[in-house]
Amino acid sequence: MVSTMAEANIHILLVEDNPGDARLLRALLEEVAPRRFTFTQAGRLSEATSRLKAGGIDLILLDLSLPDSQGFATLAAIRQAIMHTPIVVLTGLEDEALGLQLIQQGAQDYLVKRQVTGPLLQRSLRYALERARMAAELRQKSTLLQSVLDSIADGVVVADHTGEFQVWNPAAGRIIGSGPSDVGISKWSSHFGLFLPDGTTPYPPEELPLVRAIRGESLNDVILLLKNDHRPDGRWLSVNARPLRGASGHIKGGVAVFRDITTQQKTEDALRESQERFQAIMNNSPILIFLKDASGRYLQINRKTEETIQLSDRDVRGKTDEELFPANQVSNWQAHDRQVLTTGLPMEFEESATHPDGPHTYMVVKFPLFNARRECDAVCGMATDITVRKRIEEERSRRALRLIRQQSALTDFTRNRIFQRSDLPGTLRHITELVARTLQIERVGLWRYNGPRDALHCIDQYELSRDRHLEGTPIPVASRPVYFQLLSTSQMIAADDLATDTRTAQLYGGDAPEGVTSMMDIPLYLFGRLEGVLCHEHIGLPRRWMEDEWMFAIATSHLVALAYEEEERTRAEVQLHESEERLRNLTGRLESVREEERTRIAREVHDELGQALTGVKLELAFLRDQLADVRSDLHERATSIIGHVDQTMQSVRKIATELRPVVLDQLGLIPAIEWQAREFQNRTGIRCILNIYLRTITLPVDRSTGVFRIFQEVLTNIARHAGASEAAITMQEHTGNLLLQVHDNGRGITDEEISASHSLGLVGMRERALLLGGEAKIERNPEEGTTVTLRIPLEGASND
Repeated sequence: MVSTMAEANIHILLVEDNPGDARLLRALLEEVAPRRFTFTQAGRLSEATSRLKAGGIDLILLDLSLPDSQGFATLAAIRQAIMHTPIVVLTGLEDEALGLQLIQQGAQDYLVKRQVTGPLLQRSLRYALERARMAAELRQKSTLLQSVLDSIADGVVVADHTGEFQVWNPAAGRIIGSGPSDVGISKWSSHFGLFLPDGTTPYPPEELPLVRAIRGESLNDVILLLKNDHRPDGRWLSVNARPLRGASGHIKGGVAVFRDITTQQKTEDALRESQERFQAIMNNSPILIFLKDASGRYLQINRKTEETIQLSDRDVRGKTDEELFPANQVSNWQAHDRQVLTTGLPMEFEESATHPDGPHTYMVVKFPLFNARRECDAVCGMATDITVRKRIEEERSRRALRLIRQQSALTDFTRNRIFQRSDLPGTLRHITELVARTLQIERVGLWRYNGPRDALHCIDQYELSRDRHLEGTPIPVASRPVYFQLLSTSQMIAADDLATDTRTAQLYGGDAPEGVTSMMDIPLYLFGRLEGVLCHEHIGLPRRWMEDEWMFAIATSHLVALAYEEEERTRAEVQLHESEERLRNLTGRLESVREEERTRIAREVHDELGQALTGVKLELAFLRDQLADVRSDLHERATSIIGHVDQTMQSVRKIATELRPVVLDQLGLIPAIEWQAREFQNRTGIRCILNIYLRTITLPVDRSTGVFRIFQEVLTNIARHAGASEAAITMQEHTGNLLLQVHDNGRGITDEEISASHSLGLVGMRERALLLGGEAKIERNPEEGTTVTLRIPLEGASND
């Protein structure tokens, strides 16, 4: 640190090669300031620079003329050795120009040797030391200022009143991408690449913040875009500018401080865009959105909420639900808000609100909002109006209940009533009451043509309120032509409000029946023909007929038709059964008569024709014997005739047997079956295997005959159609039935042959079996052949 004159022991380096001058200078200072100065003398420049390097020198008295250096070179050498120690030059020349040059070269003062006095020397040294002190302070401040300028992140530029840059700190270079330039104020925008905030328009040079500051303006936070070759992506700058004034207030220039806010700008742009998107969502969302703070005060509502509650966002901000809405509906909302704030979790609630157009139901999703400290300090709600959906759901529930009730009624009716064929009137009464109670209709009536098709007659009419069945009056066709025309086209006729329906007069041929406000009539078709109508009449407020109701009514009309058709089918089945029974009895009678006739014919053929042929044979034998000796040719002729008679007798016996096997009448069914099998085997060559598990069986003649005839028909079919080489015959008793089964190994019967109506043999077997109270079953075997199974009951039979 440089000492002042007030301090003792100012150490002076006296660079003087003349001893006399050196003594004089010491004496002068000792005279004016005794013991204030200490001296070190150097007679040569080299000696002086060496001493300076050792330090501890406060001031230098320098003679420019030294043995080893002369003039300005001496000053320069000393200044190079030590930069900031004050130097007072001693010269023998009195020359102001020389003095000025010395001051410019770094001397604090200069003295002419022959003019030096004690006071002058003291004053010169004091001023030199003070100037050195001030210069040191200025350097220190300048260093500090430069350090500040070098270290701050903001760019700092200073220009004088002409626009010449005086200060340009490193941050300015880093931000702008280049150093200062002397291009002039008018070209600053183009040279540095400065644009207005729109990003495309060059910044007018006269409007630049620094230029305006030079004109005396102060500006804050001016936004501009920097975009040049060094910064092709662009940098957003925020600029503050101030004018620089002298002590007199005169403007000497301007200073601009700017910072790179590109990241901040992007963040702000993103935030602004986010806020704009949020606001767009808030304003255009079809659902209600609201924000409340932790105390329940509204922070914001969206446009849909404003329209719904008919209050603006400004009207509700800062207010609670109690201040805005009826108390009976807000307690539930607040309880839900507290749940979300307490748990810190999103939740879903169903809330109700009363609006000017009535009560509404909302599905509300509420979720917490957290601050920077992760504290839950607000709640956001998004409410969707589900009033219509709730009404639809409720209507669906009601409809589902109606459907269940209707389905249950139809199921119960179908299960318990439709097949009670003996009580059709009761069934129809049940239907009218069922429909009235299920649909809650006052009157349900069933009308049908009866005889001439000129009027509908009431079958039954049920009144719900009085729980009674009535008999209505006929409805002439001529009285309601439009009504009957619609019915004839299979159309359901329905009117929700007869008072306003333009068809009322046409449908009823005048006014509607007293009290009836709504009607629904369903045409009734039987076997494809219009036979009546099912009428539904509602009394009270007009009723809108629902789809499920008229579907139920149509289903009910089908049940009515089914009941009638079932009765018709039952009657037809009874008649058919009776007819078949009569026909079967007639067939049985005819079969019995035929068997009786066969028996009679067989007996007559066997007895009478057989006896006659036996007599003829005896007579011919006698005649042949008489002619043996008389005429041999006639004897041979008689012998031939007798042979023909024998053949005729055999034919007669065969015919009689085929008409009525004697063995069946004389020995019974089992021997007859055995005989028929042997005869069939001998006649056709088809091997018959008999498996009879009965020793004897005694059946009435007609039943034995029927079984035998069926057996004959089976064998005949085997011979004609089967192409078999073997037939297995089984006869046994099984569960109270006689079981006769014949199985062949032929080609097997086809399904078409089994069901063919022209297969009279098969039809005859089945009919004979039915006449016997049993059944004949014809089947094709999986491997080969056909099996015929006859099963008849053994009632009235005896067997072992």
